[in-house]
Amino acid sequence: MATDQQSAPEGVGEFYDRITDVYAQVWGSNIHVGYWADAEDHTPIEQATERLTGLLVDRLAPEPDQHVLDVGCGIGQPAITLARSSGASVTGISVSGHQVARATERAREAGLGDRVRFQRADANDLPFPDASFDAAWAVESLIHMPDKDRALREVARVLRPGARLAIADMFHQPGTDLSYRGIVETVGIDEYRGMLERAGLIPLDVTDITERTRIPEPIKEAFRRRLLERAEEFLPTVGQEVYDQLRDPSSDVFDHPGFGYVLATARREAAT
Repeated sequence: MATDQQSAPEGVGEFYDRITDVYAQVWGSNIHVGYWADAEDHTPIEQATERLTGLLVDRLAPEPDQHVLDVGCGIGQPAITLARSSGASVTGISVSGHQVARATERAREAGLGDRVRFQRADANDLPFPDASFDAAWAVESLIHMPDKDRALREVARVLRPGARLAIADMFHQPGTDLSYRGIVETVGIDEYRGMLERAGLIPLDVTDITERTRIPEPIKEAFRRRLLERAEEFLPTVGQEVYDQLRDPSSDVFDHPGFGYVLATARREAAT
């Protein structure tokens, strides 16, 4: 496992402060993976990532008068999509001050500044009262948290009894450990049910969708073209080695070797 003690939240926040703008320029406003039906599905990245967001909105199914917590909000696009499609209010958090500023600006530009708000906060110590949210999701944010049990306990604490949590995240395949410099801390898919139960959450489903997140070849090529067009911006951010892997057609970096992808849904236990 990674041993860099700067780690979450400071190291993760600084990492996303540095890469967010360039990443969004080449990938789009949803800073998470896309969802494709199969290798013949050539849906562009922006639409495929929005499709994954839609799957999560469906899992939560919030009502217009409800309040949803977005744990790891990126630059706000998933929260904006959820608010638009459901009428619910959203509070998003990130350890990246830059992401919070970008997300706040984007919500205001979308005309949703009164219902979609963002703040800098650590999921391990949420600044919200008990039972203050009707639903929550964590989209590719648990992977950055070394103490996932603590983070899930905090999320469970701020959920009302019966509220749902949806998770979309990467996991490591058996026999691998893909933790990296305190930025990425992976677990296996078989650990999710136990983590949810220890937090006082009832697992409803844990689904491996790895094959649906593999990027079709034409989409990889489109991404590589964007990288070449923005090389001067992208190269200083990721470094020469990563940049060379991303632009090399023979590299398997886009296939995330050793990683899988999980969707999970849980419900907060009812009050007794």
